[in-house]
Amino acid sequence: PILSLWELSVWGTVGAGLGYWLSYAVGRRYGRRIESFGFFARRPEWIERGHRFFTRWGSVAVIVSRFIPLGRAVIPLLAGAMGGRQAPFQVANWVSAVLWVPLMLAPASIGVALADQLQGASPQMRAVLMIAIVVGVVLAVRALRR
Repeated sequence: PILSLWELSVWGTVGAGLGYWLSYAVGRRYGRRIESFGFFARRPEWIERGHRFFTRWGSVAVIVSRFIPLGRAVIPLLAGAMGGRQAPFQVANWVSAVLWVPLMLAPASIGVALADQLQGASPQMRAVLMIAIVVGVVLAVRALRR
């Protein structure tokens, strides 16, 4: 059975929220010992940068970190390790999960809607459109990396 976009959004939000919650709990449990964990031990600057970010922004850092690949790995763990208060962390966690999941699902849902609209189009028209989309995505990614 195929999940609807609504079901994917709900389960994705639950998974994202529980993932941050678990990371926070691990940080809370192990405290400063997380600095000796595998990738943190090899990259102590990540802890330092994450610590500064969380200290400066608090719960806002939790929301923003959801949208930053490295932030997703570091901030919830540090929030727990630094003794961040549970209630503000969880509010930020679940708010960010509700915002993040639809943004992650949007490209696929737009693609499905576009494919439905193009069912009657000629194969050549579909090919031209697909090439234009791929070129557009590549150009957007390159522009964002600068």
